[in-house]
Amino acid sequence: MDDLLEKMITEFRSKSGQNLVVGISGIDGAGKSTLADEIEQALISREIPVTQIGLDDLLHPKHIRHKSSDHVQGYFEDNFDYVSLVERVLDPARNSACFKAEYPVLELETDQIRSRNLDFYGPGIVIVEGVFLFRKELSQKFHWKIWIEISFEDAMSRVLERSRDRRYGDVGAIRTRYETRFFQTQRFHLERDDPATSADFVLKSTSA
Repeated sequence: MDDLLEKMITEFRSKSGQNLVVGISGIDGAGKSTLADEIEQALISREIPVTQIGLDDLLHPKHIRHKSSDHVQGYFEDNFDYVSLVERVLDPARNSACFKAEYPVLELETDQIRSRNLDFYGPGIVIVEGVFLFRKELSQKFHWKIWIEISFEDAMSRVLERSRDRRYGDVGAIRTRYETRFFQTQRFHLERDDPATSADFVLKSTSA
């Protein structure tokens, strides 16, 4: 963590008055949001302006997410609002040290979209965490990329213990959901985009 943080801060300082847009990606259960929180707190303690956005907030409503009968292509292409991420968050963060952003956030309980406002006063570090961030169509939008490496077996152990996944049902239902949709698509992403290769820092995580 210390090595990662120092390299990130060095990269930020090299930007000369601009924001550093950082992507944190990996398969489900890798620990993306945990790492983003840890980095955010470390940067705050160093008085570096920082904010973070989770790709899971930019979900499409259910009728879009599940419009395709192909579980892999449907999840890969239709699950997240990539257009809003780029046009309303990433591009503004890259173009101006101080920026205002308004982007759509889905409330899972109601399946309704609401707006979230972000006022950022940089230069600082803007962190985005989520799966598929390093797909070839999106990867170059990040100045600095962190890939968390974990086996699918260890990742499954983690997701089976997470309270947020209990909306899918019991342990068997959660396992089936991940095996047939999430992990299957993430294997496709690894083969298609080789995201670890494009990363500036690979953090290995093997414990469940």
